[in-house]
Amino acid sequence: MIAEPEVHEYEITPQDRYLVIASDGLFDVISNEALGKMLLKTTKSAAKIAQDLVAEAYKKDRSDDITVIVLKLLR
Repeated sequence: MIAEPEVHEYEITPQDRYLVIASDGLFDVISNEALGKMLLKTTKSAAKIAQDLVAEAYKKDRSDDITVIVLKLLR
């Protein structure tokens, strides 16, 4: 267990559509690039996207905790 979180700073732009906050249970099995491609193709609600991401990560690894929060950004 690591007590120090991995933190990234990013300036949100008008082109950004979603903010995904998740545990390593998601990011260990789905890369940032793959996640971005998935989000570009979807019109689902933030809640449905989060559910789908948890289900996809769970298919790939059942041994880690998987926590996902998806925020749809207003334009």
